[in-house]
Amino acid sequence: NVAQYESDTYVVAITTLTEKYLAAAIVKDAWDAKANAYVFHITLLAVALFLFGLAATLSQPATRWIFTGVGLLIAVVAVGQAAWTFFQPVTDRREQAGAIDAYARGVGLAYQDRPEEALAAFDQAVAASPDYANAFVARAGAHAALGQLAEAAADYEAARANGHSAANVAGELAWTYYQLGRLDDAVAMNRTALAAGGGDLWIQFDLALALLAKGDLAAARAEYQA
Repeated sequence: NVAQYESDTYVVAITTLTEKYLAAAIVKDAWDAKANAYVFHITLLAVALFLFGLAATLSQPATRWIFTGVGLLIAVVAVGQAAWTFFQPVTDRREQAGAIDAYARGVGLAYQDRPEEALAAFDQAVAASPDYANAFVARAGAHAALGQLAEAAADYEAARANGHSAANVAGELAWTYYQLGRLDDAVAMNRTALAAGGGDLWIQFDLALALLAKGDLAAARAEYQA
């Protein structure tokens, strides 16, 4: 069983390491974003302190109160934004109850053409990490392999809703729409996939086919010529 040998030898291991690397990169980006936000908040507070100091040098009460009021407003906004940033959680998928391990196990099972078992593993991954876009994509593939097209479409949609904007995912969703007879959705999603910058010919072929199935012969001809 070559597929199982390869899965046990390196497919699951590589998938696990890759997902852990991606999870670490997401955590790093989140903390970088927090740090940059705090720099902005400190800058706002510096502006507020400058206005307070300037107000102390003014002799006219009305002008002094204007500078003091503006400075106070900026300080309140800065502190409020800093507090909101502080309480925003930074989630680490590596700590989410075996989500990555379940996903990698599912990838290994799918590699062995065992979609039902793979589906169960992907279910575990999604249950442990409800925003796991890669797990939604993989589960969609398992559903499609089992002929469960409506479930596959729902998973591709969930992957995109959780930030997976790759052209191939949009293209697979468009093809699933086509198989479900949702031709308008298939055309729109194929155009979205092409706009994402993939430039893959299979997506353009699928767009032409969906247009042809709709009876829009001129548009289909244009896509085939392109």
